[in-house]
Amino acid sequence: MKTTTIFITGINSFVGSNLALYLKKKGYIVKGSLSDLSKAHSVKNITNVLTEIKLGSDISTQSIPDGIDVLIYAAHDKNEAKNNIESNKMLYELADKKGCRYHIFISSISADPSNTTDYGRVKRNLENFFRKKKNTAIIRPGLVIGAGGLYSSMESYIKKNHFIPLPDGGRYKMAIIEMTELSKAIEMLIEKLEPGFFNLYQTQLVSLKDIVRKIALLHEKKILIVNIPVNLAMVFFGLFKKILNLLRIENKFSIDSIAGYKLYQDLQLPPSDLKKLIEVKIQ
Repeated sequence: MKTTTIFITGINSFVGSNLALYLKKKGYIVKGSLSDLSKAHSVKNITNVLTEIKLGSDISTQSIPDGIDVLIYAAHDKNEAKNNIESNKMLYELADKKGCRYHIFISSISADPSNTTDYGRVKRNLENFFRKKKNTAIIRPGLVIGAGGLYSSMESYIKKNHFIPLPDGGRYKMAIIEMTELSKAIEMLIEKLEPGFFNLYQTQLVSLKDIVRKIALLHEKKILIVNIPVNLAMVFFGLFKKILNLLRIENKFSIDSIAGYKLYQDLQLPPSDLKKLIEVKIQ
């Protein structure tokens, strides 16, 4: 039986690299792309079959190797919305012509129509594109918990700081998913080649405040949560940053990150599809 070959864009990203390593251990052939091949050392333990794909640059026939069965879209250009949209569409068309049987687009809860940020708009635009394709799965994971990504940035910040500014005190409930759970769910999709739309997060929502406190407890760090009113922070963002600087509180916020968190204030999340794909213990 032929071994499935998987190609992951953004293979050196948090989700991309962890997913690639998981799938390799499961016996799949894993290949991928980076925006800069000089960073290939970060994934040398996973694969030596890599191409350079810069979203926004020309996508050539050499961008994706022949013989790919599954293409997973994990790359995202933080600086240019148009690059994400047009390049991912081109990658789909190229892979489809080369006989790729199945595509998985990793979207975000931020793609909800109520989110007006550039990030949300990009994910929503691409969701609409991939929804029209019969051989594609679109997944919306919650905040991915693992050694890397946003969660790891939060952990690093908390370890270095005593004062932790949180939008509206971090009281809104968020959807989360462990990186291992996300990898298992994607593996099941690959095994079934199942198209459709999948919301992937644990059934129990957790507030940002509780996540921060749990990280602090884990590292035995005493912290003080600073309540930052979301609406004021968005309207007076420049002033908000200056105040944090005056108080010598490190600032990791952006307008998009604040708006993305504000989304949870009134967001009604649809039921999760995680348990339909894998059996996990929800804690």
